[in-house]
Amino acid sequence: MIGTNSSGPPRSPVIQDDVPPAMTRLISLTLRVGVGISAGLAVIGLALLLAGPTAAFVTVSVHGVAFSGAAFISGVARGHAVDILFLAFIVLIATPLMRVIISVGLFARVGDRPFTALTLSVLLLLGVSVLVGTVI
Repeated sequence: MIGTNSSGPPRSPVIQDDVPPAMTRLISLTLRVGVGISAGLAVIGLALLLAGPTAAFVTVSVHGVAFSGAAFISGVARGHAVDILFLAFIVLIATPLMRVIISVGLFARVGDRPFTALTLSVLLLLGVSVLVGTVI
């Protein structure tokens, strides 16, 4: 049957013919690993938050504190629940970004110029949105 794959649901013949299987496996693996790591960190962070003293809940609600990368890394290393939850959030946000970065490389590698350009424009838009979000 055209467009069928014995290891999963039927795929579009266009996608099946145009995208190398190694490319789809790498992108799929990236998404699964990223979401899995993020979920694991979230479970650990929530467990620590719920098991910790009530002061941990106060920390979550405090606003207006400047972010410090060194303090964040130190908090993760010390097992602070809020910092671990924030790391889970960062990993979750970074996962689709990594998918786009990997796609740029893979499309360039197979010589697909239109998709390389399109994916680069998506990456550029993501970068601009991050910059605009940090300024506002």
